[in-house]
Amino acid sequence: MELCVNDQLLPLQWLKQIWINLVKSVITRVGKAGADMNENEVGQLSEVEAKNSLKETKGDVEEAVKISIAKRCKLVSKFACFSYNNKFNPF
Repeated sequence: MELCVNDQLLPLQWLKQIWINLVKSVITRVGKAGADMNENEVGQLSEVEAKNSLKETKGDVEEAVKISIAKRCKLVSKFACFSYNNKFNPF
């Protein structure tokens, strides 16, 4: 609601015009950060994940990107052990 007031838009207008762009920005930035890694440990962020990160940071895109990357890296490393040919496999 704070962001909505700062932009001087009605809540519904803000959701349609600004929120969706913030979500897309988080998805794009996380994807770019993953692509810039030696091995992409992030993958493609979903819209739900981006929205959750933005909610968690109260709309702070940079913090949402950092949180999303950290969560995704943790998730990938957790599930990578199930693959036979990966760097996390101890066998």
